[in-house]
Amino acid sequence: ATLAYTVQRQQIEDLPISGRNYQSLAQLTAGVVPEIGGRDRGPLGDARLGGGFVSHGQPVGQNNFLIDGIDNNSTVMGQQDRKAQAIIPSMDAVQEFKVQTSNYSAEYGRNAGAVLNVSIRSGTNDFHGSAYEFMRNDFFDARDLYEEGLHIPPSKLYEAGVENRQLMRIIAANVRVPDLVIGDIKAMVGAEKLGAERLLEMIEDYRAGPGFQVLADEILDRSERAMRAALMELPDGEWSSVIEADGYTRPITIASKVTKTGDAIHVDYTGSSPQQADASINCTTNITFADTYYPIKCSLTPHLPNNEGLFRAITMSAPEGSIFNARKPAPVKSRSKTSFHIHVAIYKALGEAIPELIQAGSGSFWAMTLHGTNEDDGSVFNVHVLPNGGKGATARTDGLPTVAFPYNGTVTPVEIVENQAPVMIERKALLIDSGGAGERRGGLGQEIAMRVTGSRPLVASLRPDKVTFPPPGVLGGAPGAAGSFDINGEAVTIGPATLVPGDVYTIRLPGGGGYGDPKARDPQSVRTDVANGYVSEGAAARDYGVAL
Repeated sequence: ATLAYTVQRQQIEDLPISGRNYQSLAQLTAGVVPEIGGRDRGPLGDARLGGGFVSHGQPVGQNNFLIDGIDNNSTVMGQQDRKAQAIIPSMDAVQEFKVQTSNYSAEYGRNAGAVLNVSIRSGTNDFHGSAYEFMRNDFFDARDLYEEGLHIPPSKLYEAGVENRQLMRIIAANVRVPDLVIGDIKAMVGAEKLGAERLLEMIEDYRAGPGFQVLADEILDRSERAMRAALMELPDGEWSSVIEADGYTRPITIASKVTKTGDAIHVDYTGSSPQQADASINCTTNITFADTYYPIKCSLTPHLPNNEGLFRAITMSAPEGSIFNARKPAPVKSRSKTSFHIHVAIYKALGEAIPELIQAGSGSFWAMTLHGTNEDDGSVFNVHVLPNGGKGATARTDGLPTVAFPYNGTVTPVEIVENQAPVMIERKALLIDSGGAGERRGGLGQEIAMRVTGSRPLVASLRPDKVTFPPPGVLGGAPGAAGSFDINGEAVTIGPATLVPGDVYTIRLPGGGGYGDPKARDPQSVRTDVANGYVSEGAAARDYGVAL
């Protein structure tokens, strides 16, 4: 006689996070009870030795473990005294598992205990031969703030010039590559110290003394006056827009209402998506304000250095519990997946009020992480790559290719990536026709093809954007090309991918949107674009009406 019980994914997810062990659900099967004591229990708990349950009174060592039907016993098949799992799937790996018990004895060709067969979420095709592991997407999958990492309240790294060694040890113990992280921290501290020394030297040279604060206050006040004067040039009014963005598992809505009165401007985000419980793309109000202020500053006071005085005339609001004012402990790690679209919503709203001062949508940056172990000594590498898409066009200029917006930044150089990870960048090129057509053309996106070398697999995590909703054009301009990515020429879903030697991961970052009617573009500029490889002859004829 045989009894079987299948444990579904939802039952696994409903287990308490603390001490969570999916095998405890095996006890839902008739005849299965927890192991009490026993020599098969190990220092890592019942999940590693024996499985932590007994079936029909048989010793725990009689259990048999399979993953997708493949033997997962750490000892030689047929050895009956100690049955332990060779691979312990993570909680996020398990789609479901089946526990099958019987009263058959070993003479029937199998153990007398239970058979536990785990079905993995990924399947072997998606993971290029890896039958057991499904890596959680640490860019997006956190369900609250506490799943995103260690939280350290405001603390002093240095006290009276003396390093807080205990705090440094805590940080080092909670990161994958402590040498690099602690090195980065100390490099930043060194830069701050040098800056402080130079500032003190300047104050001493100019005998500034107490007058330094007067100078600083004057800079802030003058900046505030400049911003308010620029706002006075705008008509009073109220303008609204609604856009959609990729989000993570589903699109998000960004609604903005811009109200300008006298020398002040306010942006409200009522109507935007609620905070996301299953994706770390939420924003707190500080990042929402930063991405609200920046496009307004770029349009109205582009030549002034950033400082607090420029903020004073700009305010924003967002309903508590919305994606732009998330309640703690909502996850926020990949907030730029949302905040990088704020400038698009604001410029769309202001298109009627200040058409000559807005910008089309930009491709912005993606984030890629390469993680694995080095062949020579087994040490861990963790390499970050931040490539950029094309910048949106403005009334005065074409969009720049592969330039970050709304933040500044640059991609990690090819030589550093290849030196720190077992990969070779086979191709890094501008994408023809990726800039949105317009009187001013959008900046081109880029294609990067990366081949895995060496003899070990690695894990590549990608945070793409503007794949479903490409960077929009403005005032008649066309959108830039949407982003895309694939492995060995086959489209893949967002999430960590295990790459084996020889695999090629190709990413294509979006182009910037165009500004104005493409038919109004100077024909000579179109011919130059074709000659430079930015625009194809077909697109020149189709989008710009210029036959070559």
